[in-house]
Amino acid sequence: MTDPIPVFLGRLHPAVVHLPVGLGVLLVLAEFSPRARRGAAHPATAPLALLLAATAALAVLSGFLRAEEAAPAFATPADAARVLVHRNWGVAAAIVALLLAALGRVGGAGSSASSARR
Repeated sequence: MTDPIPVFLGRLHPAVVHLPVGLGVLLVLAEFSPRARRGAAHPATAPLALLLAATAALAVLSGFLRAEEAAPAFATPADAARVLVHRNWGVAAAIVALLLAALGRVGGAGSSASSARR
């Protein structure tokens, strides 16, 4: 018998995956806010970057669980290939989010906003 908790978490993937997308949009808006153009980071950028990284990691985890559960249902090898491409793009996006949060590039030294300082 399949453990119901991973199955449940995997089935949440379509809902979970949209949270980091929305947070990414908010982060971009914060980066291009008038305050950021003056050279000061918006106070929301650091918390948003951390939340984006955490939710992106959760989206990848739930995606892996969902793909594991759905694998027997793939009708053709093309279905499996599409899921693999989707998985690779999701992992790449999560890695970028984690790097942004870890390196402090969003709103910090080296961002486009701080390079405009004089």
